[in-house]
Amino acid sequence: MTSSMSAATRSPSCATPCKSENPVAAQKKMLNSSGGALQIARTVQAKKNTISPFNGPNWSTPVRAVKILAILALAAVARPAFAQEAAPATSHDGHWRVEIETTVGNCPKSGVAVLTVKNNKIAGIDASSVDPWGYIDETNTFVGHFTSGEKVLRANGEVLGEFAKGPWSSQTEYCGGRWQARKLD
Repeated sequence: MTSSMSAATRSPSCATPCKSENPVAAQKKMLNSSGGALQIARTVQAKKNTISPFNGPNWSTPVRAVKILAILALAAVARPAFAQEAAPATSHDGHWRVEIETTVGNCPKSGVAVLTVKNNKIAGIDASSVDPWGYIDETNTFVGHFTSGEKVLRANGEVLGEFAKGPWSSQTEYCGGRWQARKLD
């Protein structure tokens, strides 16, 4: 035998590789003689036997690669048949009656305001000295920011046809709650 033989194939009882032992048995005997090494080897083997993203099926074989490419090609061809035309953006323009309810903090318990929406953006509010900013996006999500002096109120939510709802909060007044709205025109 050559001197390049690994130490793992040598038995602790043999100075040179033992011809009577197979390499696996010699390796187990060596690991067993070194304290908890056998337990470590069993743990490593158990981890190798578990399925994970790193030791899962081999997707690189030619047959699997051809199957995957065929599925992707079919999906690309079939997509136009199932694709729907993009729905035109819904206009939420008009006047909205908004009812506000406080659920946390010492702000007034309720209030009502009318918002004006143009081009899906908040264009005005009937409350004097309040500066509105906000929009309704293509996913019908409402985002609003209202200021009066140093007071700030933020609101967000969802618009469902002619109705809308969501939470609001004011970090400057330490209060918050929920709001709901109905389109007037």
